[in-house]
Amino acid sequence: ESGIPVSFDRTALDADFIVPINRVKPHTDFAGTHESGLCKMLAIGFANHAGCSRIHQEGFPRFHEVIPEVAGLILRTLPVAFGVAIVENAYDETCLIEAIPRAAILAREAELLQIAYANMARLYFDHIDVLVVEEIGKNISGAGMDPNIIGRTAGGLLPGFDGPAIRRIVVGALTAAGYGNAIGIGEADFTTERLAGQMDRMATYANAIAAGVPESARLPIVLPTLDDAVRAALQTCGLDDWSQAAIVRIKNTLHLDTILVSDALAGAVDAHPHLAWKQDT
Repeated sequence: ESGIPVSFDRTALDADFIVPINRVKPHTDFAGTHESGLCKMLAIGFANHAGCSRIHQEGFPRFHEVIPEVAGLILRTLPVAFGVAIVENAYDETCLIEAIPRAAILAREAELLQIAYANMARLYFDHIDVLVVEEIGKNISGAGMDPNIIGRTAGGLLPGFDGPAIRRIVVGALTAAGYGNAIGIGEADFTTERLAGQMDRMATYANAIAAGVPESARLPIVLPTLDDAVRAALQTCGLDDWSQAAIVRIKNTLHLDTILVSDALAGAVDAHPHLAWKQDT
């Protein structure tokens, strides 16, 4: 086929049967019929570090071809019994678990990906001047903050992104569970001294190099506090009247059930069928 060398874990090869289990969901850096799921687990997850690095050398622009090609080869030649696919809803909850026969994995995963897209959380605005993300981390998204929410990747705008046009992104801190990995900070415009102090540079750089996206590990402008960073974002938005700024503040890109918005977005909230004001209790 394309001549890409394929690696596979030796322990798994020694097993009588192989059963991949994974979430099927949109990937953070490329779009295709097969993104994150069983096929990616077979092609990259079982490839260990050397095989993973080799496939990433192909670059994300080719992943929509490489992943199904490599997975198809594995399904034809290795004893994969069946796969278990998991789909989550907008609240990070499991909404579907399905066992898929070996022969149907390629076709069914493509269908499940569309279900995952339909259930994905999103920001229901056309335009955001400043998006404030309180925290990013590997436990939130493999990319630190999910490009399917913010529309940005290390290489620019996420292909096919139909969410809001975001002018500036401010990131406040890293999650404790991310252990200092600040991958994704390169997609922000401003950050804080707190995040810079939390950052494990070696862990972040290793992740960025292995994934082939060094841009994702680059620090943006670092300012003393979150307020300072938000102020700088507003100053660079080209707005004469800050009271008209469309500002959205989220905890992270995984938990979007409650968000904060500026007064300028009140009308958009009132008009949207999927948004409602939270009532004080």
